[in-house]
Amino acid sequence: MFARDEIQIGLVENGGDPTKEGCVFEVDNLVSGFEEIKGKPATDGDFRDDKFGQTPIRVFFEVAPDGLCYMIAERQEI
Repeated sequence: MFARDEIQIGLVENGGDPTKEGCVFEVDNLVSGFEEIKGKPATDGDFRDDKFGQTPIRVFFEVAPDGLCYMIAERQEI
């Protein structure tokens, strides 16, 4: 479960293999998200530049103890 301030987000697995599944969260500040989730300062090497359709995004990944992969993404200016 992700929680911050007054917001909690929980995901329910559908009984499949979590190591073959994933989830994407879009954030407004990728560096802050990284530092909050990872508990350490971010460096440029911690992120990957990618595209969602034609939209450039910057991302990092977090794998939960059960193997479910979360992609945390921020849209980039074109």
